[in-house]
Amino acid sequence: MELRPGAKECIEKLRSAGFRVIGFTMGDVERVGGYFRNAGVELPEGDLLSCDSSRIGKPDPEAYRPLLEELRREGGKPWFAAAHMWDVSAAKRTGFKGAYCSVWETEPLTDIFGEMDVLSDSLPEMADKIIAASK
Repeated sequence: MELRPGAKECIEKLRSAGFRVIGFTMGDVERVGGYFRNAGVELPEGDLLSCDSSRIGKPDPEAYRPLLEELRREGGKPWFAAAHMWDVSAAKRTGFKGAYCSVWETEPLTDIFGEMDVLSDSLPEMADKIIAASK
């Protein structure tokens, strides 16, 4: 596997705008970290997390809660952005702002998953919309 098209540019835009970018996966951190490294994206130690470590899987709200609480301590209301609507929807119900990109799943299915704060067709566009919505 590899990162989605535009992921590197998305992360660069968000970091340039002052956002801390954290990967939150259901997979093995070493394996998923390899996808980032192979794409030329470095994630600082501790900024790639797996819900496997808590033994609570997504989309259970309790899987997202520790990350939400950590980020809230840093200030503001944190964003959760992904190319899986079910993932963003669960994070948003937990308390994150939600940003969904249809690069992987082409239909947002908002009638099932609810409205998001940001919807986009590409990851770089999603970054631009998150930045604009945060001003």
